[in-house]
Amino acid sequence: MPVPIGVNWAVRLTAVIAIVSVVKDRFGTPACFAAMVGMFVSGFLPPVFPLLYRAYTTRTVGFRIRHVLHPRLPSHSTTIFGARRLVESGDGVASPGVFIVPVAVLADNYSYVIGCERTHTCAVVDPADPKRVLEAVQSLGYEIKLVLTTHKHWDHAGGNDELRAMLPDGVKFVGSEEDRPAACNMLVNDGAVLRFGDVEVQALLSPGHTTGHLMYKVRHAPSHDGNAASSGFLNADPTREANTGFAPLTHSLLAAMEPLYAFRTEAFANAKDPRVAGLSDRLNEPIKTVSNTFALFTGDCIFCGGCGAMFECRAATDVLLTYDLLHRLHAACPRALCFVGHEYTQRLFGELVQRYPKNVDLKRRYSDVCQWRKRDECTVPSTLADEAATNPLMTLDREELVRMATAGVAASDVETAVYLSTHRRTPAGKAITPQGS
Repeated sequence: MPVPIGVNWAVRLTAVIAIVSVVKDRFGTPACFAAMVGMFVSGFLPPVFPLLYRAYTTRTVGFRIRHVLHPRLPSHSTTIFGARRLVESGDGVASPGVFIVPVAVLADNYSYVIGCERTHTCAVVDPADPKRVLEAVQSLGYEIKLVLTTHKHWDHAGGNDELRAMLPDGVKFVGSEEDRPAACNMLVNDGAVLRFGDVEVQALLSPGHTTGHLMYKVRHAPSHDGNAASSGFLNADPTREANTGFAPLTHSLLAAMEPLYAFRTEAFANAKDPRVAGLSDRLNEPIKTVSNTFALFTGDCIFCGGCGAMFECRAATDVLLTYDLLHRLHAACPRALCFVGHEYTQRLFGELVQRYPKNVDLKRRYSDVCQWRKRDECTVPSTLADEAATNPLMTLDREELVRMATAGVAASDVETAVYLSTHRRTPAGKAITPQGS
């Protein structure tokens, strides 16, 4: 006797929920997405997954259950080591610049504060836990001018409504015209340029994860209006040479930054690493300064060692557009910093090292990442140079993407190729193989 179709799908849905729950608990969100993609490709899920995903992206369903799917949890990482300072310096003197502070939110997400030292104004990126992000900004004594949303998913845009209610009406909430993230009152297209203080922000369309996903390119762009102060700001030291790499954080600033981080006191008290062996040591920890470069806030376009699930990839041409964008940015400035949307680095590099056991770059990065995560340190930022050498999306041979675009290969096969294709090259053009480098 055939099983009624309603019973069939009820059983399938129950199995899907159980599998996804177990996979997410044991292996994390990326593995959960991978399991769902696998069930979709295998034919187990096709009629259901698109409906579930579409429901997730709506206010009617997704917005109402966002706290269940993306609970606001204690800080998952210590982010002081991810803070960076950008300066534009053509004369060997570092003027007040732009600082970036990661804020660990939800289970594994990152929000960011981007501050202009001269004007004490800032932007925040993907404030999914608005209270924690606002606490960070207020602790620094800065004023929010822009809220930048990379894409519409609720673990990135789910705090916008709440934060907008907390801020003055003049604050701009920026998102893509295509994605239309929640509460955004400034919808922009590819290439749009925004500015606050001495900070220039450019929106860059990077489709695949969503059709309207944006990355934000941020650089220090002094106005040269003669009003730049040389003291009283984060690490402002006009006598320090820009290329020395580090500028000391003052005691008062670090004291102000303390509320940003959920420090695990016992871990620091017992730490063998002198950098974290007590709060007094941390007050002398430098914040790394990088001159003449930019920062790229990638959302879920790429991670450190991977890329976001391509839920809305329409064809290989979407991936090719994003691929070419990343390589153009890398060619322009390999040292550019990548601030990603999730702390997935250790798992992603573990998978890459298994696949390419003789790749020296991968092994080096994986070793570093494992040490950092033992101390609950964040692994951001990466650099475009590192990603070009190791990231599955950036190492994929461009000709493979062109071939898939020409042949009209299904979007699901494109995503599979990003991770599993053997057609790979280093930035220097050297082939990458599982047996070799």
